[in-house]
Amino acid sequence: MKESPLVEALRSRDPDAPAVVYDAYAARLYAYCWFRLLDQNAAQAALRDTFIVAEAQIARLRDPADLAPWLYAIARVECSRHTGLIDGRPDLVVARHDQDDVDRRTVAWRSLGSLSPQARELLELGFRHRLPPRGLAAVLELPRRRVKRMLAEAEEDLRLALTAEILARLGPHGCRGRGDVLAERVAGELDPGVRAKLLAHAGHCDLCGSRTPSKDFSPAKVLELSPYARPSAALRVRVMNCFTDPELQGYRLFVATRTAEFNAAGFPGQSRGMPVSAGFFGMMGRSLPVRRNMIA
Repeated sequence: MKESPLVEALRSRDPDAPAVVYDAYAARLYAYCWFRLLDQNAAQAALRDTFIVAEAQIARLRDPADLAPWLYAIARVECSRHTGLIDGRPDLVVARHDQDDVDRRTVAWRSLGSLSPQARELLELGFRHRLPPRGLAAVLELPRRRVKRMLAEAEEDLRLALTAEILARLGPHGCRGRGDVLAERVAGELDPGVRAKLLAHAGHCDLCGSRTPSKDFSPAKVLELSPYARPSAALRVRVMNCFTDPELQGYRLFVATRTAEFNAAGFPGQSRGMPVSAGFFGMMGRSLPVRRNMIA
C-alpha cells in the first residue's frame, strides 16, 4: 500500500479519500481495537472515531510513510476512551469444542490473558500487526531502544505464561510435585503464587521441563490461535456516513478536536493510552530452562 497518495488525498479533502483509507486499514485497526477492548460495540465506536480524527488531523502527520503507525496511535487513544464489557470477558468465541486445536487455543488465550496489558499490546502490535520497532516506538511515544527491550521482555513473559498454563493443563497426574502445586489452586484458577511455584518446579523437574515451550517458540503463532475480530460491511456504511450526514457534523467536530496533544511528528499524545508498567512475569526476573516447543 502506497501511503503518500492516501495522505495527499486526505490532505486535499478528496471526498473519496476516507473510504479509500478505510478499505486499506479498517480491518487491521478494528482487530487491534477489539483486542484492546474485547467488545465489538466498543471496538466499532473506537474505529469510527479513529477515522474521524484521522480525516480531520491529517495535516499534522509529518511523514506520509508513517500513516499506518499514526492510525494505530490514534486508535490507541480512542480505545482508551472505552472500557469494553464490564466483566472483561471477550464477546467473541475463544475456542469451539469442534475445533481440533481447542486445547491449544485455550492455552494460548489464557496465557495472553495472564500478561500485563502492556505486554499483550506489544505482542499484538509487534507480531500480529507486524509493526517494526520504529512504528511501535512512534505508537507508544517511547524511545526505539526501550521498545525493543520491552518487546523482548513481553516475549519472555508469554513463554513463562505458556509454561504455567501447559503444566496446569497436564493436571496433577504423572508428577507428584506438579500435583502438589496444582492442589493449591482455588476454583481451578492459577493465581500469581501458584504460577510462580509451577515455574520454579519446572525449573528442576526433568519431566515438567520437557513439556514446556523452548526459547525459540513463536509468539506470532500463539497470537494466531486467539480470536481475530473482523468489521462488518454495515460498519463501513456507518463510518462513511459520519463524513456525509450533516446531522453528524457536530459529533464529528467534537471527536476531531478532543485530542489536543500532538508531537512534532504529528502523533497524538499517549497520556490517555495504556499505562506502561511491569506485569507479574516481567517482575520475576528469572529465566526458566525449558527444552521442547509445544506451540512452534
